[in-house]
Amino acid sequence: DMGVKQVFIDTDGDARIIIPELVKCGFTGVLPCEIKAGMDPGALREQYPTLCCRGGINKLAMAKGGKALEQEFEIRFRTAWDLGRYIPSLDHGAPPDISWDNARHYARLFHTWKESPEGPTE
Repeated sequence: DMGVKQVFIDTDGDARIIIPELVKCGFTGVLPCEIKAGMDPGALREQYPTLCCRGGINKLAMAKGGKALEQEFEIRFRTAWDLGRYIPSLDHGAPPDISWDNARHYARLFHTWKESPEGPTE
């Protein structure tokens, strides 16, 4: 009645079993879509077309950096991003072992993929 259109719930861990009930209760989105817990945003978006998802970029891939992080972005932007209703971000809080260089690489990848979801051009 007050114009609220989106209501997200913080679902740390694997919330797949309760998502149908959350949707029935009026929640429109889940976060942070923890990859290690099985919360793949692409799979969730396929199963629940009206559900919004945030997260899904594996924080462990960010800590590794390089190709691991690049592959993570490619997976998420070729699946969940293409389905819409997806806000890519780390799948949980950033662990302390993420280097400044990896954080900068994450930011560059995010910018590149959001501008061209078909993938970066070399």
